[in-house]
Amino acid sequence: MPDTEPTPDPPLELASINVMAAEIQATGVGPVTASFNASLIDAYRSNNGQLPGDLAAGRFLLLTTTGAKSGKRRTVPLGFVRTE
Repeated sequence: MPDTEPTPDPPLELASINVMAAEIQATGVGPVTASFNASLIDAYRSNNGQLPGDLAAGRFLLLTTTGAKSGKRRTVPLGFVRTE
């Protein structure tokens, strides 16, 4: 049997993102989505535009808009593909 080192636990932020993704799949959108988006935004900003785990293969951007009436700024993560 070959010597293999145990797989380390995923970083905390990846573990929480995976848990929230499972909750969204089970219950649909809502408060969990806001929490999931906040986790993605934090991970994106703290890792210089890279997301952890399976999400690292995708392309993402942060879109910030300002409400016309409220003036409130809102940021959401968006996945995208390039077409050329």
